[in-house]
Amino acid sequence: MNVVDVASSNLARLAYDPSSQVLYVQFKSLTAYAYSGVPQAVFTSCLAATSKGSYFTTSIRNVFAFEKLDVSRTQSIFGETSSPPPGWIFAILQSAVGESIDVSV
Repeated sequence: MNVVDVASSNLARLAYDPSSQVLYVQFKSLTAYAYSGVPQAVFTSCLAATSKGSYFTTSIRNVFAFEKLDVSRTQSIFGETSSPPPGWIFAILQSAVGESIDVSV
């Protein structure tokens, strides 16, 4: 099983186990989920999609059974992960409101 970094505003990495048909999804927030019963074609289509986040939302999320992974299982699948970059939540909020957010104290 290999881990694939994806270009997405919400998804960070995907990993697929063809023998068990489990798709592992790690989000930019470092939260990770395992989706069961995912055909390889769905994984391949997600990788090929122009918007991986949109494909995930319409074709995987709430379509396949899932479980949230704890930190140790996430690390065993995706390897050691760092914390989100400093200020990541402010970058998300700034893009949502469309203007600069002053965080000085």
